[in-house]
Amino acid sequence: MSLVLLPALLCDVELYSLQIAAIADLAGPLVLTAAEADLAKFAQRVLERAPARFALAGTSAGGNLALEVLAAAPSRVIGLWLTGVNPGAHADPSGARRLSEGVRAGNSTPSSRSWRRAASTPLARGRQT
Repeated sequence: MSLVLLPALLCDVELYSLQIAAIADLAGPLVLTAAEADLAKFAQRVLERAPARFALAGTSAGGNLALEVLAAAPSRVIGLWLTGVNPGAHADPSGARRLSEGVRAGNSTPSSRSWRRAASTPLARGRQT
């Protein structure tokens, strides 16, 4: 089986080193790192380098790219694995910036309240109970 791995921004093959070692007898992975700022252009670059049919895995921004690849050539993708992907993220960075500034100013959101609760548990603080 052919497997294309798309790591998060600023990451490379090292991100998947343990997985690559674990599946070496099952798949020959191809790791492609971000080479284009434009997702559609990079998706085309992935499709140019990928085999005719392949499984696709993406992490974070690589997951968003994987969705773009899937949309461009659904018949070529035989399986999809995504982690840390937010396909509904703000397309306009100013929206994300406003949300971030609001949270810093104390205007919490349901997700920031949930994160704050999780981060304040004894285990998250490094203490066992």
